[in-house]
Amino acid sequence: MSKDLHYDPYDVEIDTDPYPVWKRMRDEAPLYYNEEHGFYALSRFADVEPCLVDWQTYSSAKGSVLELIKSGIELPPGIVLFEDPPIHDVHRGLMSRVFTPKAMAALEPRVREYCARSLDRFVGAGGFDVVGDLGSVVPMLVIGMLLGIPEADHVAIHEAHDALQTLDAARDAKPVDIEAIAETFGEYIDWRGEHPSDDLTTKLLTTEFVDETGTTRRLERTEALLYLNILAGAGNETTRRLIGWSGQLLGDHPDQRRELAADRSLMPNTIEEVLRYESPSPVQARYVMRDVEHHGPRLFSRLVLLSVEDAIIG
Repeated sequence: MSKDLHYDPYDVEIDTDPYPVWKRMRDEAPLYYNEEHGFYALSRFADVEPCLVDWQTYSSAKGSVLELIKSGIELPPGIVLFEDPPIHDVHRGLMSRVFTPKAMAALEPRVREYCARSLDRFVGAGGFDVVGDLGSVVPMLVIGMLLGIPEADHVAIHEAHDALQTLDAARDAKPVDIEAIAETFGEYIDWRGEHPSDDLTTKLLTTEFVDETGTTRRLERTEALLYLNILAGAGNETTRRLIGWSGQLLGDHPDQRRELAADRSLMPNTIEEVLRYESPSPVQARYVMRDVEHHGPRLFSRLVLLSVEDAIIG
């Protein structure tokens, strides 16, 4: 490995345009080690793809974000992104029963109407902020529609999750109070428990499932809170980034923008291509559960493996 090759996921300059560094990692150091933060990184498709499905070796149970894993906090059940089977399968199965394609499709007219109304006010204005005026608002609005949360509460939820996104537990040595963050939805969960409706929050609270112990039950309060926070946090952040990247890429490539404007049937493939080309979440971390080897060196259990997913999308 070249001595000048350096990758730090917290380095703002690298993060602004990580692709040259990631290419060098693939070419020169397919198993890269960062001594400062104590992680290994894989960056080739052939290495990353099998790791992401081998949960017995590369676990998500301690988190899939480097600072969460390094903090050593114990994650409560219900954070489906940070779980391994069998509990992951149980929680994901419940989510798929509640958040059905039919329920999602039913919101489309409302979302279209809101977007049109939001953009109409900029006609003749000479421009607008794609992220500030649209991208940061629409995702939380849609999630609120799904869950039946009053629109007046969307801003507070949005701000709480923005605060979580900026927390650097590894560097600041601050404990991440997951339960305190989850209480963003606490009052609403309690109110819905006493006043059931036909929204998806009520379905989430009342749907029975068989858990990993074989017990038929409903979600406990903490589990339900974490479910809602995962939806609000992950769905809001990734969708906001997708909208922002879409705006920038179409601005950088006006020929593609004109082609899309002339033929709206290209839109689905356009979204897929943006997700591939500029992924909202390009790096994932895993906790190594047992000794493995990659490109000669042995990775010992209890080490963090960071997968640079440019290997998958590029």
